[in-house]
Amino acid sequence: MVINIPINIDEEQFNKLVETDYERKIEDRIYKDVRKALEEKSGYYTRRMSDGILVMVEEQIDCILKAYKNEVIEAAANKLAERLARTKAAKELVK
Repeated sequence: MVINIPINIDEEQFNKLVETDYERKIEDRIYKDVRKALEEKSGYYTRRMSDGILVMVEEQIDCILKAYKNEVIEAAANKLAERLARTKAAKELVK
């Protein structure tokens, strides 16, 4: 005895389901890899992961500022001078 059961598969919906599942699996894998990297890098994962990333970013910013301190100060001073020169008060002082 053979029983025929008709199956209707919506290929577009099936593909979307598979794509969504793989996206979720990839996101989970990336999350785990980042978490593992943070744990290995000086125990940054002792707090929430976002705090660990924030600590790493702050350290990199500090390194850049120490390395280029004079250039940063000079660029900021020049930018401030340019903006102040455009103000009404500065134009009145120059007259």
